[in-house]
Amino acid sequence: METGVGEWEPRAPEPKNAKQRKAQCNEAWRPATDVISTFPGLKELTWASLDLVPRCILDNMRTNLPRFRLHVTTFRLPSLCQKPDQLHDIDHDEYALASSPNLSSLHAPFSEFDGDGNVDYTDEALKHMAAGIAPNLRSVTLRTWTAGNTPWLWPAVQAGRPSWRGFFAEEGVPVKENKGSLERLAFSGTGYEELASWSTYLDFSKLGSLELQTILHAASLEEVTATVEQDIFTNLRALSVRIGYDNEELENNEYLASVSTRFFSALSPLNELHIQNPVTRETLHAIFTRQGTLLRKLHLGNIASLEEVEMICTTCPNIEELHIGIRRSSGDEQEVATYKALGAFPRLETLSLELHYTFDLTEEEEDDKEKMAQQIRYELENAAIDAKLAQAIFTVILVANPATRLALVTPFEHLTIKGVGHHDWELAFSTLATKMPLFKS
Repeated sequence: METGVGEWEPRAPEPKNAKQRKAQCNEAWRPATDVISTFPGLKELTWASLDLVPRCILDNMRTNLPRFRLHVTTFRLPSLCQKPDQLHDIDHDEYALASSPNLSSLHAPFSEFDGDGNVDYTDEALKHMAAGIAPNLRSVTLRTWTAGNTPWLWPAVQAGRPSWRGFFAEEGVPVKENKGSLERLAFSGTGYEELASWSTYLDFSKLGSLELQTILHAASLEEVTATVEQDIFTNLRALSVRIGYDNEELENNEYLASVSTRFFSALSPLNELHIQNPVTRETLHAIFTRQGTLLRKLHLGNIASLEEVEMICTTCPNIEELHIGIRRSSGDEQEVATYKALGAFPRLETLSLELHYTFDLTEEEEDDKEKMAQQIRYELENAAIDAKLAQAIFTVILVANPATRLALVTPFEHLTIKGVGHHDWELAFSTLATKMPLFKS
């Protein structure tokens, strides 16, 4: 292939000395394999090395430790990356991992092509593993990424992706007689569109946890919503999602807000809900009306008002863990009332608060010495978050708890506070410095 960059050609996915290297690796790991067998109570192993899990460990677990659970946080089968014109079978040692009855969970990176123009069939392989090739696989995290631009990537993308031939060409693509039963499925990076395609391989009614850490903008959220509205996630109990807007555009995207409301309205009641980015009040109302008393853990990306905190408490009174944002206002009545409202959750055990503050001077304040000084002092007070403030907030919440008022032991035990500034301090004080000559007497 003409590359236009001299005689250098992209490297082959599998180095020539792979067999020798794997043999050396197996030999080096045999003592550890023997040690693992001497611990009959050992139940789980987490593999975090970039190297493949040695065949000797896989064979030992399969034979002697059938209930042993293997978690691979760096799952990658190099032989699934293939030159488009040189497709081949998967390496047998890699297939031993892909089909291991001990494999319980995995985290895998995936890109349709790598930087050398090789096709990556990880996505196809994972779907078939989840459908039964890996019989006890229960958790999959797929991190999608895009290779950087190279002279070999673009021609490969233009030529298109050859269909996957299966793990072994003679056997062809595995036949899906039954759908798999994953308990957890997570996407990060990109790849939201993959959710619908997984329905061919998974029984979504068995899925207990779904994580969509991809940023979901309107079009992508519409696709996901269409899948959710099929009412197939009947046993879903935990959801993590990231809607694609922030506070600045929250009220300026009616279509995204409408789709968000549809999405959350279609969900079955959950035990855990994690929303990274803020959502509109209409969407919040749909969430809490739908979730009700089953919700136990809630992570909101919103800066909540007093009214919204009270709404959460009224509609979802059994929350035990809560993460939420509060706008600081120098400890005035409104801010204190919000902390008291948080204390009204009767079952709350753990609370994580993001205390938001800003440094934003109007043109009038910038030109008025007294008003500027007042605003600066006000915002610096809001930014001063220390142990004393944390103890005061904890006390207000604790005293407001219904159990405390009845002289009972309250479940509230843990409070985490984090200050979040909505400004650039360097820019703010640079602006202040330019104004200071105006105030010289």
